[in-house]
Amino acid sequence: MNNSQKIGSVRGVTTITYGLLYFQEACGNLVDWSDDPLMEGKKVITSGYLSEGDGYLRVESSGHTLLAGVEIQAWNREPPLELTEWEISADASLKLRSGFIIAYGMDGEAIGEDLVVGPAGAISNVRVYSRGRRRLREIHDDFDFDEIQEEYLAQFWPAP
Repeated sequence: MNNSQKIGSVRGVTTITYGLLYFQEACGNLVDWSDDPLMEGKKVITSGYLSEGDGYLRVESSGHTLLAGVEIQAWNREPPLELTEWEISADASLKLRSGFIIAYGMDGEAIGEDLVVGPAGAISNVRVYSRGRRRLREIHDDFDFDEIQEEYLAQFWPAP
């Protein structure tokens, strides 16, 4: 029996440009993609489409420029897997100096408010799900800004 409970969430829409979406702790400056060590191949951890940097995660989209729906959830412990609704998922861990997380596209457009996902200085586990990727690869047209073309769900919970 899994006694996990969702303790907070925030959702919104952002524009993905250059095929990248970031989840970053919400303190200090946003990652400047031109200085992103992951862009230079200095990947700390790579799990499918998810790469881990210092205080942030980078997600590689199936498209170049598109609208994406994003939800961030905070859980008290590892949530149950939700594979039936999603095309892909990947897990990582992230040390958050502030305990707050925010999501944004490369243009710096955040999805909304930041969310407390854990205590300051703690390590959080995260699972990022995505859907809409297959459709984007099939249509090869990702410049339609009238509708959300990809969706992401990032679930954070305390590391043991």
